[in-house]
Amino acid sequence: ALSLQKKCKLNDNKIRSLIYNALNPNPKGLSRRPTAAMYVIGGYYWHPLSEVHVWDPLTSTWVQGTEMPDHTRESYGVTSLGPNIYVTGGYRTESIEALDTVWMYNSEK
Repeated sequence: ALSLQKKCKLNDNKIRSLIYNALNPNPKGLSRRPTAAMYVIGGYYWHPLSEVHVWDPLTSTWVQGTEMPDHTRESYGVTSLGPNIYVTGGYRTESIEALDTVWMYNSEK
């Protein structure tokens, strides 16, 4: 199951640090599958969805994960690094306010 690990504000130094730490100097190792599971995070069905679903191809089952804490976020980015899944940026639906926060989920917990 997924759990919210931390929420933090982004600034240029944090973004540079995340990118620097995420890049692997070996070009052969830039693309990896960290786990066998597939995560479907959010979506849109007449309004933004906060649901998180996890597909386990080994057992052919879907599991409902912990929902994102703020369902009013949309047009965000999602990426993974090791066991962590990051939901970044986007905007708040009701005010069209650009968001500078990051949600981090640990897929091993």
